[in-house]
Amino acid sequence: MEVRIALHDTKRKESFLAYPLALCDVFPESGRVYVGFSGSNGIRYYHNFHSTHDWNFRAFSEISRILDLVEIIGGFFIVIVIIIVLICKLVSREQPYTSVPVDDDEPCRRYSIEELVAATKNFDSSQKLGEGQFGSVYRGFVSRRSEACAGGSEVAVKKLRGSQEKHIFHRELKVIKKVQHKHIVRLLGWCEANEGVVMLVYELMPNGSLDKALFTPNADLVLSWTQRYTILLDVASALLYLHEEYEPPVIHRDIKSGNIMLDKDYRGKLGDFGLARLVNHNKDLKTTMPFGTFGYQAPKTLEGEFTDKSDVFAFGKVMLEIASGNRSSNCHWNGDNTSNWVKSDIEVRNFVDSRLGRNYDKTEAAVVIQLGLLCCDDEDIRRPTMRAIMSCLKTRKLTSLSADGSPTRKPAQYASSTSKPLLNK
Repeated sequence: MEVRIALHDTKRKESFLAYPLALCDVFPESGRVYVGFSGSNGIRYYHNFHSTHDWNFRAFSEISRILDLVEIIGGFFIVIVIIIVLICKLVSREQPYTSVPVDDDEPCRRYSIEELVAATKNFDSSQKLGEGQFGSVYRGFVSRRSEACAGGSEVAVKKLRGSQEKHIFHRELKVIKKVQHKHIVRLLGWCEANEGVVMLVYELMPNGSLDKALFTPNADLVLSWTQRYTILLDVASALLYLHEEYEPPVIHRDIKSGNIMLDKDYRGKLGDFGLARLVNHNKDLKTTMPFGTFGYQAPKTLEGEFTDKSDVFAFGKVMLEIASGNRSSNCHWNGDNTSNWVKSDIEVRNFVDSRLGRNYDKTEAAVVIQLGLLCCDDEDIRRPTMRAIMSCLKTRKLTSLSADGSPTRKPAQYASSTSKPLLNK
């Protein structure tokens, strides 16, 4: 305890009275303690003027010491954590990110983000080939340094929009990385960067997608009937492979003309496996959400149920698009889930794309139209299998279809009673 006394406003530097006092021996251990000041000059009849310029009071206890120690240790721990995080980030930049295991004998490889940025000119808009539901596709050129083939090669880089689409990336990679078929777009590799960027690298299809070739108004690029029929055979063989020849079977779930790509010879290749599912024979194939693209969805898929016959339904829509030149999405549902534009122009000559004139095979056209209608049946069990479809397309005959998953009734039943036969003899 120190006391300083001075006249007026002058502050005394040295203490007038100093006495060490342990207040813990004076004040009780519990309860409130009041601290005040009083004084007198000892002269009667005169006013007393006393000013308290400042005072301070510090208390020391075991708890406060513990709290101080905790603050010091906590601050030290935070600094250590920050240092560890920074070290981990530096190390991760130098080491490859391997969240997706790829076997050495698999036909695809991991690309670095730097390779694909260089290949696509930093994903320049001039390199963009198209945009889909989950991301954009860019044309790129992979140089010899990063590609085994001499001189490098042109590729298509599918860049998903963000980290929220990682499940699409992993699903597509899981399904297609081991699939090998000449009419399925070949996966060359993948890229998963630390920043959350995910990409798939495919062989480039120089003639784009089937929907652009079919529906883009350009008289110089009208697909011939022979090209159209060959594309159907190509895609049918790919679906047959996925449904019956690959193990485990694969259901694509998004068959449409926009996902059928055309190579330099206008041969068809099936692409975009972002919604595909591997079939587990011991589980029901049901989801809580509908899937696919409007105009190609079988009725039960709107309830989250899907089978290989869901792909058959969508392929039927593609068959009708190829024959007619009309978009499936422009149609309206009716009781039989067949399009109004299908029923109104049921004759082959009225149904077939007018841009072809008479340059088409009537027999093949009738087979395509009737098969397409059969594939679009409401009931899964009444749709043909891909094996039956492939057989009919190869033989150019709509023969009696077996009962094991294939319909036996005639497709002419789809036509109204006033319609003429599909094939005029």
